Amino acid sequence: PHYPWTSVIFNKNFRGVRHRDEKDASFQVATAFGNYTGGELRVHGQNGIQDVNTRGRFVRFDGRFEHEVLPYEGTRYSVIYFQVCAPSDVDALAISTLAQL
Repeated sequence: PHYPWTSVIFNKNFRGVRHRDEKDASFQVATAFGNYTGGELRVHGQNGIQDVNTRGRFVRFDGRFEHEVLPYEGTRYSVIYFQVCAPSDVDALAISTLAQL
């Protein structure tokens, strides 16, 4: 996706329970594919609760709000792109060393 991301997660048959991604810096982009039924992404956001179909398309949402994957049957793969906040507990020397790699 055309989105500035630092990290990506690949999942197989992951049933994401209701949670918040508090370490995210911005929005997430999610997509899903496979031979399954159900499995919508439920987002509890500023505009209430929305159930979003992520199958075969990229969906942007704010993972800092509560969200979850609804029950599904079959084999479901998902890919999540996201940006993490800069870690506050990493010292300047470690950051400098990593930047030189």
